[in-house]
Amino acid sequence: MTGRLVWLAAGVGIGVAVARQIERSDTASSVEAAAVGIARQARRVVGAVVADGRAEMRQREARLRTVLAAPGASAAAPLTLRDQHRTQEG
Repeated sequence: MTGRLVWLAAGVGIGVAVARQIERSDTASSVEAAAVGIARQARRVVGAVVADGRAEMRQREARLRTVLAAPGASAAAPLTLRDQHRTQEG
């Protein structure tokens, strides 16, 4: 009877140890997978932000070129926001 209890306790102990190890490995791999997913998403977001910024920059440069090409515009004088509003209004 004592032998059976020893083997039962050993089996339960090994089962618990294996279950914990599997749980840890699943958790570690799920955390790693989540980190990879977050990194991919961040890369997409940053790429979209950069693309939007470049498009806005091209539009702004085009507006500035039209303002500077207007009669009486001086390329030496810096263009301010106030100058942009004046050109849009009139």
